[in-house]
Amino acid sequence: MKYNRLLISLLLLWGMACSGTRAQTMYVREKTEVQTAYSLAGIQKLTFTPGLLSVMKTGGDSDMYQPEALRYLNFSDIHIGLDDPPAGDSRTSFRIFPNPARESFNIVATGSETLCGLIELINIDGCVVKSLPANSGREMEVDVRDLAIGTFFCRFSDGRMVQVLKFVKQ
Repeated sequence: MKYNRLLISLLLLWGMACSGTRAQTMYVREKTEVQTAYSLAGIQKLTFTPGLLSVMKTGGDSDMYQPEALRYLNFSDIHIGLDDPPAGDSRTSFRIFPNPARESFNIVATGSETLCGLIELINIDGCVVKSLPANSGREMEVDVRDLAIGTFFCRFSDGRMVQVLKFVKQ
């Protein structure tokens, strides 16, 4: 029962992290008081399976944790929102339109930002389904014809920040 509550809490936290959340660091603290910090730009994938939390790093190696051995999983500098931020919000550096999208959508940099980094399209299961380099300056068109109909996340990272916006493929 204790394991199920921890697993549900972790899944809810991960769900919030994927829905408009922006954080800089993820902390995993074990009951032995050992704490590990991960830069979110350095995490390729988080996987929650029964009895195991896997953190796959962008370099290819991964760390494994047993949920019953964890004290907490925490994100620092976190901002949670379920909808796209309002125009002019200084915490976001890009926006997506049209949303929902049928064949493609545009990513537009806001403020003084440019789109130089990596754009990843992530399905609802947390798997990266498309990865594109972003070197286009202020605006970029992303073809989504090959994606199934459903809800996805667009993660933009440029080495100093990671931002995630939700979009719907029709």
